[in-house]
Amino acid sequence: MRLEAPGWVTASWMLLFAAHHAVFDAASALNLRAELTELCAAMAQGREASLPQLPIQCADHAVWQRDRLAAGLMDELLDYWRAVLDGLPVVHGLATDLPRPAERGFHGADLIFPLPDGAEGAAASLARQAGATPFMVMFAAYAALLHRLSETDDIVIGLPVAGRDRPQLQPLIGMFVNMIVIRVDASGDPAFSALLERVRRTLLDAWDHQEMPFQKLVEVFADRRDPAVPPLYQLGFNYLSIGFSRASAAAEDDLMLEIAPGNGRIEYNTALFTEPTARWLADCYGTVLSTVLADPRVAMSELDLPPRPAAPVPGPAAGSARGEGSRPAPGHVAPRTAAEELVANIWAGVLGGGLPGALDDFFELGGHSLLALRVIARLSAAIGVDLPIQAFFADTTVAGVAAEVEQLLAAGLSEISDDEAERLAATEGEAI
Repeated sequence: MRLEAPGWVTASWMLLFAAHHAVFDAASALNLRAELTELCAAMAQGREASLPQLPIQCADHAVWQRDRLAAGLMDELLDYWRAVLDGLPVVHGLATDLPRPAERGFHGADLIFPLPDGAEGAAASLARQAGATPFMVMFAAYAALLHRLSETDDIVIGLPVAGRDRPQLQPLIGMFVNMIVIRVDASGDPAFSALLERVRRTLLDAWDHQEMPFQKLVEVFADRRDPAVPPLYQLGFNYLSIGFSRASAAAEDDLMLEIAPGNGRIEYNTALFTEPTARWLADCYGTVLSTVLADPRVAMSELDLPPRPAAPVPGPAAGSARGEGSRPAPGHVAPRTAAEELVANIWAGVLGGGLPGALDDFFELGGHSLLALRVIARLSAAIGVDLPIQAFFADTTVAGVAAEVEQLLAAGLSEISDDEAERLAATEGEAI
């Protein structure tokens, strides 16, 4: 929001809203924006705000769902999922670049890539012919790719559902997204059109039984869990009607594909996959999608894929997060100035693990927006000057944030002295 008047200095205002995903989903963002817009308009016009009447609250829905589980009213749903998940593979069959760590981690990265020209129109046309939806076509192409890469017939994919199928849930701000497990049978070398029909039936059945909470399924099948592996599924898919949000630095799944208008996005766990492989997977998906849209009768075995890039040579810390005793990764640049030392020490306290390098990115190390606010608060307290949010996000490396710190202090100090940096770092270490 910009405020301007003759003789005034233009002021820019920013509203930052941070919420944990446990209490806030994509539909909540739309509801919040609509309510804030109405509140501002009502205040500007001097009238009462017209906000939606809420027939229930989130707690009411939680109690209702808990009571249904306790009374056995969801046993039929549970029986369906027991049958679907019987004999479920513990882990997918995709080859990873790096060995799976002994403990599950969430450090991730992502990349956005364009969908093939004309793919969306062709997918819509094929969907109409098959009595399906464009989402089903895109999902089936992903299943075909996973089948081709893993050479397995049992393809397991996690899929989010909004969980707002009841009208009283539509205006609420909360977290209603549920995960369902889609198990695709790719046996018999089917043509893509046949695989699409299997996917269509499987999805429709799963959507009819989507109210079973994913956490309950995890509890039921807890005896099959490996602590190093995400439970029930490790490969995800999502289909969005809008564009993507900011790049991700965390990965709940080993690998996840998102489709949005005009683009695809691959999110991957960096303990298992490298960026060259992620780019190759994006190329593979585009190749498969173009092939099956051009000829839906093509068999799975006839799908040609571009060659996979050479796998990296694992280093001493490959496949695991940097820890106190681990050696720096190749290309690691130690903090070079007192300001970089201060920033690095604060990051280490907030993120855990060893001291990051000067060129390390906060979000690539596992940081997120809430942890960024904590870093900003600690830095501001340490240097006695408020660090603007914009300054932190201008360059999210240690060196970039340190440069912003130096600029803030430039009016009073040419730089943070080594003695001052050691004192601030020691203070930060005590706070940790």
